[in-house]
Amino acid sequence: MANLRFRDDGTYTIAQITDTHFSDRPHNPETYALCDLVIRLDSPDLVVLSGDIVHPAWSADPLVHWRDVVAFFDGYAIPWMFVYGNHDPEGLPHDSIDEVLATSRHCLYERGPEDLFGRGNYVVPIRTPDDRIGALVWSLDSGMGAEGVPSGYDWVKEDQIAWFRREADRLMEGTGERITGLAFIHTPLQQHVTVWQTQRCSGYMYEKVCVQGKDVGLFRAFCKRRRIRACFVGHDHVNDYEGSLDGVDLCYGRGSGYNCYGRDGYRKGARIIRLEAGARGYRSYIRLDDGSLAERPPHEPDGTAVGFP
Repeated sequence: MANLRFRDDGTYTIAQITDTHFSDRPHNPETYALCDLVIRLDSPDLVVLSGDIVHPAWSADPLVHWRDVVAFFDGYAIPWMFVYGNHDPEGLPHDSIDEVLATSRHCLYERGPEDLFGRGNYVVPIRTPDDRIGALVWSLDSGMGAEGVPSGYDWVKEDQIAWFRREADRLMEGTGERITGLAFIHTPLQQHVTVWQTQRCSGYMYEKVCVQGKDVGLFRAFCKRRRIRACFVGHDHVNDYEGSLDGVDLCYGRGSGYNCYGRDGYRKGARIIRLEAGARGYRSYIRLDDGSLAERPPHEPDGTAVGFP
């Protein structure tokens, strides 16, 4: 496992960059400029790329763009993680992406147990100045498309959930109440609809919530024993809201890529997450591409949401 540590002042900052869709389309430079802005202004200790980073269907050779991604983020000499999205492996073997990631000096990506569904099921601990685990950053693969489910998208499977429960309970043994568990998954949970329907949220929902096709117990596993404090997703480019359900914050990142769809007046950006050693929890905000912070309008629950059941 990586040797990540809180700073001497007890802080740790994570930047979530999502849905960059690097490809042969012409707007890669704007996306890289946003990433550079976020790294310069917010000085993250860790960058998490939460899926749909390269879009193979729009690329003559997607691996060229993967090599560019490695070179760009390695250039800052800070650790970074990768979480598979539904587009990343379309028509492209996972092994070929993994091989490029393996050339990185600073990427923490791991293939994960070979007997589990998907790729990139792994966890990165962050240790406090006194050498305790202060936070656990999880990557879980939510797959690609799926037939026979209303949303048309795959889901985190039972074997991944069983592995997560075992690993979380092992790593949290004895100090679990002080550990902040953060999960990064590309496709939203079904509870991302529920939280908008039933709880006070903040931020924007400008498109249908394209959820995982089934819920086979992942959210329950997050809630039990307070294993996860917050779950961060991407996938829907013009949603960025967050709300709390049964003690777990369900949060979107902010769409970061300029090659793909967006919305007039809705700027690209990245979510910033700040941790403090010894405190279970975090603070978060969204940095926009003009350097400002995104407004977080409140949403009162009204029982409705645009999303698949």
